[in-house]
Amino acid sequence: MNAYLVLGPESTGTRLTTRILMKAGCLGSDQHAQIWDNDPFPSPSQPIVFRRSIPHNKTWPDIPRIVQSLREKGYTVQAVVTARDWHATSKSQAKLHVKNQSEAYANLGKVYPYIFDALAKENVPYILVTYESIIHNTSSINTLLEYLQLPTLEKKKLNELNIQNGNEKWYA
Repeated sequence: MNAYLVLGPESTGTRLTTRILMKAGCLGSDQHAQIWDNDPFPSPSQPIVFRRSIPHNKTWPDIPRIVQSLREKGYTVQAVVTARDWHATSKSQAKLHVKNQSEAYANLGKVYPYIFDALAKENVPYILVTYESIIHNTSSINTLLEYLQLPTLEKKKLNELNIQNGNEKWYA
């Protein structure tokens, strides 16, 4: 059974990507607090998705420990790493997560090496998903789901995701 680990800098679409995987049948949560933050992962009965923005709650999660915990339960781990336009990401982070845009830039310079080093250490396959591909071309969603070997979404379920362009406001 697969466990999908959605990772990315804050404000890069980890919530949206997690909602997409949940809509395709994964058990999980798109909220900041995850259902398995304090409880062990469930025994594999259906695919799960675990979301972690980095930093998370002002801390840098131990990705190898998360991967090992999932594997100990019997999951095959696949990572989905999110990316988003640098300007929109830094503006959103400065508004929501850090003191200013300089701190956002500094975080962005650290997060991806942190993620990719951890995934390489644990030999976790990953795919990079951009926020822009999702918001500008919803057919990319089903391409992603096919790659992840999850059920694709019919138009009604795609519409239920209520996808909107969150980048425009940062360029207005």
